[in-house]
Amino acid sequence: MRTKFYTKNDQIIDISTWDTSGDINDLSNRYGWEGAMAYGNLIYDELNAYGPGMQHGDIYLDLGANIGMSALRAESKGCSKIYCVEPDPGVFEALNKNKNYNWIVDNVAIGPEKGHIDIPKWPNWWELQPIQCITLDEFFSKHNLTKVDYMKCDIEGHEKYVFENVSQVTWDKVQKIFFEYHEDVENLSDEQRDEERLKFVQFFDSKGFNNHFVSLGYYQSFIYYWKS
Repeated sequence: MRTKFYTKNDQIIDISTWDTSGDINDLSNRYGWEGAMAYGNLIYDELNAYGPGMQHGDIYLDLGANIGMSALRAESKGCSKIYCVEPDPGVFEALNKNKNYNWIVDNVAIGPEKGHIDIPKWPNWWELQPIQCITLDEFFSKHNLTKVDYMKCDIEGHEKYVFENVSQVTWDKVQKIFFEYHEDVENLSDEQRDEERLKFVQFFDSKGFNNHFVSLGYYQSFIYYWKS
């Protein structure tokens, strides 16, 4: 697996030189957000912790690819084609430099409808920028996708509403999904968050997926979905 790659502002990092002992907090304290991201994707391998995981030859779709660490994990697992969606222009610049021959990278957001969506400038959550967005159906059509074996989704809370109008035709093409699920801590009560989380899980159950739910604390969870 590659250990040397670009991050923002044309900087190069090499995790083979890092001290990778400890947990995600230790890596974050030593190496910033890149350390936390590397821990989850390249050291702990959270994408393959439950369910069938990635298999050699899979077609992999990464929604919220950032600089490409999850895609690097997919590459190491032998995925045959890797599609990366990253809306932030500054982050996309690094992703584009990290891509391999079988990566397709797209500087667009996935939204509930075609138009524009406000997203933060990573990693500055308070600074918003308008970004072009298309629906998941439109993305599949744009890239002529007939199947996706594994879809990873980390889109910072938008996951709760951008998929509501996706067609069953598209869901029939998807076999496995990993969500990093984000709670709305500013606008919802504990009871409302519980209801929203249950609704989200049941929505994908209704599309034919099994699931495994892992609560991380700090109002975040991992949800693994797969079809039998």
